[in-house]
Amino acid sequence: CDPEEMDSLVRDAWLPIFRMYDHAPKPSWNVFHERFGQFIAPKHDMNIHALTGSQLLATVMRMRAASAPGCDSWSVDELKLLPLPLLDRLASLLNLVEETGAWPAALCESVVSLIAKGEGTSPLKLRPIGVMSAVYRLWAATRVRQVLKWQELWIDGQMHGFRKEHNAEDVWWRQALQVEEALLHADSLFGLSLDYGKCFDRVPVHIVLQLAIEQGMSRRLVLPLQTLYQSLQRRFRVG
Repeated sequence: CDPEEMDSLVRDAWLPIFRMYDHAPKPSWNVFHERFGQFIAPKHDMNIHALTGSQLLATVMRMRAASAPGCDSWSVDELKLLPLPLLDRLASLLNLVEETGAWPAALCESVVSLIAKGEGTSPLKLRPIGVMSAVYRLWAATRVRQVLKWQELWIDGQMHGFRKEHNAEDVWWRQALQVEEALLHADSLFGLSLDYGKCFDRVPVHIVLQLAIEQGMSRRLVLPLQTLYQSLQRRFRVG
């Protein structure tokens, strides 16, 4: 298949999903809050400090060396070789990003690969995986550990996704016991499973980030995520 034809097939299939709001208004935060605000947990302010080179060093040593590089070609292996004084300088750069929301252009680029899901090879049967710069991933991996600690201040005990010491077995084990009990006592038991097509690609990110602010997430994290999202949106509109 001709590369230009392949590119056209992918764009025709995915751009209507990535650019859902080109011809329709974005979902309103006020409408969302009016409908679901009662379910938002009480606010817990997240207090974090400026990044340090030592924090970046601790994170990069946990990162997989085999991780693919982004558009800037920096690899995790190369970041692991940086001495602490250079990581301190990198931390200063990332602190400036958090304070201003302005990212270096090279860190806003992403390589998107289409990964097979075992459902066929047409564009919408493949999963688009974006690979950001290893420097961006170093920042995100460092801050996400702090986000997980803050999250424990307000998250509901019945939620098990993206939490330390929680996994799928916590859900399946409880359900298995309920099934066993229903069978033992000949009781009726009903369940509902939902699978949303292209779910994460359709999530209104501006709503998610406003929710983070309402929950008390530090603006040092929300601001750079907002500007990065806006940058990616502009690229899809142009592209």
